Amino acid sequence: MSTGIGNFSSISASAENWARGATQPDQMVPSEAYRNVTATPEFMIKIDGVDTKSTLENFTDHVQLFHFNYRISRLTNPNAADQLYTSARVVIEDPVMVIPNGNFAPIILNKLMKGDKIETIHIARLANIAQINVVVQELTFTNNYFQTYEPKYDTVVVTFRPATIENKINSYDQGGTNTGSTSVKFDFTTGQLV
Repeated sequence: MSTGIGNFSSISASAENWARGATQPDQMVPSEAYRNVTATPEFMIKIDGVDTKSTLENFTDHVQLFHFNYRISRLTNPNAADQLYTSARVVIEDPVMVIPNGNFAPIILNKLMKGDKIETIHIARLANIAQINVVVQELTFTNNYFQTYEPKYDTVVVTFRPATIENKINSYDQGGTNTGSTSVKFDFTTGQLV
């Protein structure tokens, strides 16, 4: 009997439909798809002066980062003949991070209220490539100040203002061997690559 919401079924029913030539297997309940899988957090964050902790091997001084985004921009001229404004600066919008509302959350709020400088915020993007928890990207922000603090359910949404950013990407081949890395570092206070 169809409910009109979708046909949720077990893995075996989906396999039967596929074997009968169905073009799309039935939708599975998400927990069924990952029943026998151990998940690696995609992003981990370490904030200087904030007691972030986890049980993840090699990242015990980090905490899981649920969401993160930032935008870097430079004003350009709409006239295609003269595309860059000579006075335009590279700017970063306050990065946004969503972290668990753990015992370190009040420390972040305290540092925001006091105006404490956070020397380094380090973010690692992880993947499982031939081994568990391989760092495929590292973002390092220095000389930061927390800008906003917003508790939301079991998380805290925090924005901060960095003085510098370094973005490093590590490359790996199919066998998991590191094939090198590329990086860029920029200082927003001087407007220069470092």
